[in-house]
Amino acid sequence: MYSPTAEVAARAFELGRPVSELLQVRRGDTDTWRLDTVKGSYLIKGYWPTTGGQFTDGPLSDQLEVAMALERRALEVGVDMAEPIPPTDPLVGWVTRINERLFRAYRWIEHRELRPDDDIADWLGRTMAQIHQLQPLTEVGLPDWWRASIWPRVAS
Repeated sequence: MYSPTAEVAARAFELGRPVSELLQVRRGDTDTWRLDTVKGSYLIKGYWPTTGGQFTDGPLSDQLEVAMALERRALEVGVDMAEPIPPTDPLVGWVTRINERLFRAYRWIEHRELRPDDDIADWLGRTMAQIHQLQPLTEVGLPDWWRASIWPRVAS
């Protein structure tokens, strides 16, 4: 399956000249890479085309469009999250096509693993309350597993 070069990914999102090669950080239902450039560090996310065939007419397109609409609303209400970076040649929203594979980009967020004594209750409660207020249950393309696992009382 196609993996972009650092130069191609940087150009697709106008991220500046790469200072290293892409570093794969996750392989799975979506692949992700870290990209370091002269402008900063970024997360590049690639979607497998086998989940929906052509982007314009399949489950993947429906799910990505719903996800982007939810992300847009979450950003508007102030959910603390990575903001998507628009591509130079968008296919739709924050998605671009590079060699028949779909990609998105976000600014890289430095992080560490949680320790047992970390108290994230306030942040988690606030974030979940903000997201629950968005409740996109009527959206076409929302996967049934997501609908039932995120808002089980509202969905049933």
